[in-house]
Parts: sequence; C-alpha cells; structure tokens
Amino acid sequence: MSRDDRRLLRYASVVGRQCQCSRPHRRPLSGKLEAVAVEDDVGSAFKNVLCLIGSIKKKTRRETTMSKKTQPMPLSIACLLQIAGSFAVRMKSLLWLVFIVTSFPFHALAGVDDCKSALVLSTYARTEDRFHDARMATHVSESEYSDIRRKAGGSAVIYGVPVGANYSDFNQRANARENSSGSSLTNTEAINVMWTGIDQTSQTAYADCLATLAATLPGIHLSVKSASATDVVILAHYVPVGSNPSSLHVKWSAFEYSKTAFPDEIPAGQTLILLKRPSKSLQLVVNASAIGSSDGVEINPLPLVVLPTPVPPPPVDIPESRFRVHADTPPPPCDSAGSPLPARVPTHLRGLYNLALLDTASASASSIIPGYPARHQIRFLNDGWFNNCRSWIPQTMPAWAQVDLGDNYLISLIIFGSEYQQFYRDRRPTNFAIDLSKSGSPGSWTTVYQSGPGEIVSDMREFPISPNIARFVRVTITDSQGGAPRIDELQVYGKPVPSAAK
Repeated sequence: MSRDDRRLLRYASVVGRQCQCSRPHRRPLSGKLEAVAVEDDVGSAFKNVLCLIGSIKKKTRRETTMSKKTQPMPLSIACLLQIAGSFAVRMKSLLWLVFIVTSFPFHALAGVDDCKSALVLSTYARTEDRFHDARMATHVSESEYSDIRRKAGGSAVIYGVPVGANYSDFNQRANARENSSGSSLTNTEAINVMWTGIDQTSQTAYADCLATLAATLPGIHLSVKSASATDVVILAHYVPVGSNPSSLHVKWSAFEYSKTAFPDEIPAGQTLILLKRPSKSLQLVVNASAIGSSDGVEINPLPLVVLPTPVPPPPVDIPESRFRVHADTPPPPCDSAGSPLPARVPTHLRGLYNLALLDTASASASSIIPGYPARHQIRFLNDGWFNNCRSWIPQTMPAWAQVDLGDNYLISLIIFGSEYQQFYRDRRPTNFAIDLSKSGSPGSWTTVYQSGPGEIVSDMREFPISPNIARFVRVTITDSQGGAPRIDELQVYGKPVPSAAK
C-alpha cells in the first residue's frame, strides 16, 4: 500500500469517528491473500453508504442555516469522502488481488507446481484415447523429458510422441502434432487431463509426491488426488505447527459449489473431498484465518480430447527386419562404471530411416583407445545403443570415424554426439568436418558440414543437409575438449535412392 493510500485511510478513520460511520478495516492480507479481509472491507464501505444516508437526513436543516464562512466541512460530505477514500483504496487492493489471482494461480504449493513432474512421470505412457490428448506433449519440460528418457530409454513414447534423438527433436514433433490439431491446451488444462484417470489407490510417482508434501508442508494445502471425466477428488492436508490447533475452522471460496460440499473443520492429516467437475474454470480456495494460512487449486472442465491426426508410416522401402535393433531388442552388456546404461537408438526419425543401423552397414575408424574393450569399440559407432559404455574413442589425433552403408542412399540428416546422457561431460569434439562419398576412395569426398570457431558437440547434435546420394559418411575430428574425442553413436538418416536417380 502506498504512502498516499495510508494517509487517506488515516484521514478517513478520523472523519469516520466524527460521523459515527464504520471505520475502514486495515487488516493486512496474509502472505496467502486472505480474500475474507477484502470481503469485510467492501462490506464496510456499504455500511458507510447507509450511515451517510441517515447522516444527511439528520443534518440537512442545521447545515443550511450555518454561515458559509464559519461552517466547517459538513460531516455528511466528510463521511462521503471517507467512503470514497476507503472504497477507492479497497478497490485498488481488490484490483491488485484480481491481477495477482489471474497472473499467479493459487496452486503454487498445492501439488501442481511441486508435483507436476511426478504427474507427468505417472501419466506420460498412457495409450487410452480418453486419458491423453494430442496437445499434451508440448507441456513436457526439458527436465521431465530427460527424466523419462533416463528411466525408460530411447524407445519411450511421451503422450504419443516418441522421445526422438533429443529434446529439441521431441519438442519439434510435439508442436507439429499440436498444430495439426488446430488448437492448444493451457498448462492448467493439460494438468487437468493428466489428473483424469489416475487411480487414487495405486502407488505412483504423483501419489508419492503428494504424500511427501502432505507430511512436510506446514499449514493447510490443497491438491487434486485424482479425477474422472465428471468428478474431482480434492486432497486437503493440514500440518499443525507449534501451538496451532489440531483441527482448523476454515472458509471456502468456490462460486459453483454449495457450502454443504465442504467441511467446516479440517483435522490434522489428510481429508478427501469429492466434487463434481465445474462447468467452467474456477479457483477453489480454502482459508484458515486462525493460523494465517490459505491455499487453492484451479479446476477446469475436462477439455474435449483431441486425438492426433494419424501419421502414415514411412513407405516400406526397407523392412524392419533389416535393422540390427528393434523395439523388443534387450539391452546389451555394459561396463558402465556408474554411468548411464545403454539406451536404444531410433531406427526411424521424421519419416527417414537410420541407415547406419542396417544389416549391411559397417563402421571403421582411424584408431581405438586401448584397455577398454567392454566400453569403447569401433563397432559401437553404429551398434544401435547410446551412452558411454557403447562408444568410440580414438587413440591418436587427428582422428576419423565412418560408416559404410553398403549401398548408395539419399542422405538428409547426420546425428552424433559425445554423450547421449550427460555424465562425464568430457571428450567433446570442437573442430570437425562431415564428409560424404559414393565410393570412399581418395578425392571422392564432399564436405557437407564444417564446424566453426568455438563450436562444441556434447550431447546428440543434428546436422541436416541437402539430400545427397552417398554410401560413406565420415566425421573427421582435429581437436576436442576434455581429452580425446568420443562419439556415442553415428546416426545417418535418409531413404533409398529413387529409381529415376540411380
């Protein structure tokens, strides 16, 4: 509240005592926005209106007989100023409240922000149409993506979108999928879809997160435990601190529900409240003024689920049986030494084939670091498995690594990196070139990418190129950061050469 606001309130209080109108409330809002205080202040202003009407009737005759030079400000006018000042200040506070509510929804501590990542982990693998939406993948953060990829591997599918080579690749395809639907979800709408279908009796990452919050956060807090298309189960948890009572008297704010839908008392621990889904978005707020604590959660009607436009599979130019890894291929042995375990390399990406995984493709290199046969091998350049324990490191520099595809193909994309999942954060190529050749003989190579000053490759990096017909793909590295360079997996994406181009 500004200095002028405080000065106006002090003046209004003095004048209010003179005309015996209600004093304006100055009860401060707690850190959680006590809506009750604002409600009382607005009510006080209306009481002052009634006071003013009576004051004017009593004083009109006396005021009209007084000399204009000696008459002080009429009390009715003073009371009017009090009302105007009090109401203006309170309306200003109310406008700020509306701004804060609309800009920063109440669920900051309600298990939505704190448990949103756990909610994604608990629901990302759903396949039932009624429990997931084509637009939900765009609400997955990079840290959530990395967590899923670390736990489920490179073959994971997040809300119907394959994880792809990296977060950028995943996000690009998630956005394309959302665009194809012609609409989008807000973050809160997406969360309301995630809540739907959760079994409140099952043990999930989301349930564990809510239990942790319920046991550790002091005061009273709200969260959604589960939901269906028609109902929502609200979890109210209260943790007394110090001299706080073991049972709290609370007030609820939810315009669409009757007061009988909510308990007046919340005991310590967890209380479940079953509500019908609202007909429109609303903020459900609980206020415990006795301990200066309140919280809320935003509930939405279940959005009309938008199913993804079916993406046609790539033409069957290359049968699945020709790839050295498949969706059901078990992970190979790994001398991880604590580093991430092998993650499966995709065989398809955006309608292109990973040609380096064909049964005719073979890898070669300038040298191989000795002493680590279970971690670093030339054949690990295109074995179909990510991470350090399935990678290549040269013994000497400069170095090169290449893949012979076994035939000429139309190549559009090359992907490689030092570490698929960052762990050691070393051995990063800094000066390198990518070359293509139809024959692999000296003088036949064409450079399609040359690194620039200060360029560093750490995790998987995409190098899209104009479609080139080639059989050999080579990466030549002349400098690196943190030791001799490492290539986790050399991926080559393209298609068979059209008959007319052969």
